[in-house]
Amino acid sequence: MAFQHGRLTYFRLNAVDLSTFTDNTDLTHEADVHETTTYGKTWKTKAGGLQNGSFTVGGTYDAAAGGPEATIRSLVGSTTTFELGPEGNTTGKKKLSGSCVVKSFNTSHPVAGMVKWQCGVELTDAMTVGAY
Repeated sequence: MAFQHGRLTYFRLNAVDLSTFTDNTDLTHEADVHETTTYGKTWKTKAGGLQNGSFTVGGTYDAAAGGPEATIRSLVGSTTTFELGPEGNTTGKKKLSGSCVVKSFNTSHPVAGMVKWQCGVELTDAMTVGAY
């Protein structure tokens, strides 16, 4: 088994590499579940349905060109592309990619810490699982 360290993660949104501003990504890939139970059963039966996905991503705030503020805030409510490399972005490593709707962009301003950002995203259509 080959464990992976999170520090190698690569993240790109709208063709902009945001990896150097990002310190956390949570991806959810799920499917609808439909009940198919019929008379006489003592246990429920179910069937899978449409798939869906979403993720949150966040890190240390930066307003400079190419940073999260300049890249993401104007995308809220828009459809764009994403690329996530949980093992990095070198040849042969896993790549998750597709189209997504940017749902939110939040900032946090703690008195005793760095300003942080977080973005909420929902996938639209299929997520491609491939390799770099």
